[in-house]
Amino acid sequence: MLTGLVIGTLTHSTGEELGSWAEWVSGIATSLALIFAYAEIRNSREQFEKEHKPELTVYTGWKESLISEKIDGKTHSTLLGVQLHAVPVNKGMAAGIYRYLGICKKEDLNEILSLVKKVKNNTIDATEVDELARVIYYDVNDVNQNEKKYDKTGMSLIYPDDIKLFQTIKSNSVGKIIDKNTNGIVNKLNVNIFEDKLEVLYMDLNMKVYSSEVKPYKRPKSTVEISGIE
Repeated sequence: MLTGLVIGTLTHSTGEELGSWAEWVSGIATSLALIFAYAEIRNSREQFEKEHKPELTVYTGWKESLISEKIDGKTHSTLLGVQLHAVPVNKGMAAGIYRYLGICKKEDLNEILSLVKKVKNNTIDATEVDELARVIYYDVNDVNQNEKKYDKTGMSLIYPDDIKLFQTIKSNSVGKIIDKNTNGIVNKLNVNIFEDKLEVLYMDLNMKVYSSEVKPYKRPKSTVEISGIE
């Protein structure tokens, strides 16, 4: 379309015998102006789309909760153990749809990204699907199944069939906060939470993977008393 505009302008300006030099220069100037205008419109559109899109950021960390509860005048304390804490936040200017995918060792992240790319291109085979499920920790609730009935392959992880696994996070809003006990993570991934780095994984509808690094856990030296609670 742009080429047609340029040719049309030159033809009109030059005539059959090109006309005067003034007309020729004027035709070139007009054509260049059209090119620059088109480029400016395209750049403005790209900038607008870039600024007005979702932008997922996941904040992660470890927490170890000691819950105190008064029963019949006596204080009872319950140690919940170490949990991996994840908070998804959409910092963009448009709503986004995401699902929690799972947790992996940092060293396996590149392999996971490569396998997910194959899923997106529909070139992955059943063996690779199972490999993807092997290097990602997830529980039955993460794929909307239960301990009595669940899929032992990785198909339910890659191709979820329940819309409740997806969440819409509005602009500048917080999504569903996740706490995962460490026992399942340690057993599945064979990691040491005091030494190894992990990654928390989310995925959008275009199968783009969002990862957030989880640093090794450092146990707190003391508990904190909250003032005002008797």
